[in-house]
Amino acid sequence: MEIENFDAMSVKILEGVVTKQPALEVFDAEITRLYEYKSRIANMKPSADIGWLKVNSQPLIKELQSIINNWIDRFTSYLYENTTKQLANIQGFIKNVSSGIKVLPKDLTTDRDKQLLTKVMTHLRDVTQIKDQTVERFPILRDTIQLLKKHNVDVSVSKGVDLLVTIENNKTELNDTADNALGPVKEAILPLQSKESDNVKGRVRDFQIKVLDYRQEFQSALPYGKQETNE
Repeated sequence: MEIENFDAMSVKILEGVVTKQPALEVFDAEITRLYEYKSRIANMKPSADIGWLKVNSQPLIKELQSIINNWIDRFTSYLYENTTKQLANIQGFIKNVSSGIKVLPKDLTTDRDKQLLTKVMTHLRDVTQIKDQTVERFPILRDTIQLLKKHNVDVSVSKGVDLLVTIENNKTELNDTADNALGPVKEAILPLQSKESDNVKGRVRDFQIKVLDYRQEFQSALPYGKQETNE
């Protein structure tokens, strides 16, 4: 079951997301160290007299600042993009499930109803496999955004909505969707699910009977009757 849940997470929530990375404390310490270097470089004198030579340090200062800014951007961009990618996956999952369980089959009289039942059951399975593990990931998403804000990274999304608000909204929407799927929706399709299960069992029995009939017919048609072997 754990393997199946991980596979479901990999496809639905973690697609395109890096999961093996250093702890946030490591990123925080490294970014802080880079800002300290940047501050020290900014306080360097732009020029200095060495004996009879006047050395212009400004080009070197600018180059060092540019290198440090690039490294800061690498760290913060990675954290931002990895977090927003995961949030986008979660939003896509919520939308997919919500739309997929909106219409429920009323009976099993048509192939369309049977396909619809299978579709709804698939969504319920996905929610069961994914929901709890996804909820467990929200704290790290929140901590990542707070770390980025600490280092003055713009973490707003469209229309100026803070990503911290987006994270909390996603968590609420995921819980609401899961409660609806595993509550009223599951209860509504349970009679049809039981009926279809009985139908499948009946079709399996019919197939087994046909196989036995065919075997007997085949054996009776052999020119020398049923052959026993001691192999």
